[in-house]
Amino acid sequence: MARKTFVISLPNAWCKKYNVIKGQEIEIKENGRSLQIITDSEIDINKYDLDATNLDERALRWTLSSLHKSGHDEISIKLKDEKQFALVQELLKDLFMGFVVLEHTGNLCLLKSILKYSESEFNATLRRAFLVTIQMGKELIEAIKLNDLVFVVVLITNYVGWNLYNILFGYFQHSMLSKQEYNYQSFVF
Repeated sequence: MARKTFVISLPNAWCKKYNVIKGQEIEIKENGRSLQIITDSEIDINKYDLDATNLDERALRWTLSSLHKSGHDEISIKLKDEKQFALVQELLKDLFMGFVVLEHTGNLCLLKSILKYSESEFNATLRRAFLVTIQMGKELIEAIKLNDLVFVVVLITNYVGWNLYNILFGYFQHSMLSKQEYNYQSFVF
């Protein structure tokens, strides 16, 4: 290495998490007295096997919601009947952003996340959510000042729809943040 470089050791847990192997090239960015280590390797797929045959509707909802929020990429479910499968489809449609039924045969169902998480896309989406919420608040204050009750009702109706979007975005955000460490200092409003 001709005295132009130094060799460092990386934590084993980090290397396993990001599938970094000996001899693999990684990017190092200098930031003052700090170094940032970046790899293009994908994080291991986080899988979970669930036996839902003894779960009632409420327990199945809670369990699947918890698995989704904790960042699982693949959830294999052993179902009791078609009624449970219908519930799974309802949850996917209404709450589980980015998940699809990859396979359904007999009493087995495989759910998979088809989203790729990107910090830059997350930042843009989060910024947009804040800007729209701030703008709606300003418009609501102005409508109240002008005593425009029709516009107040329209704004509140739109806010309910926007609030549903924020709930769905919250599920997505929570799932994403549980997968990787997020650099809050890099976020700009």
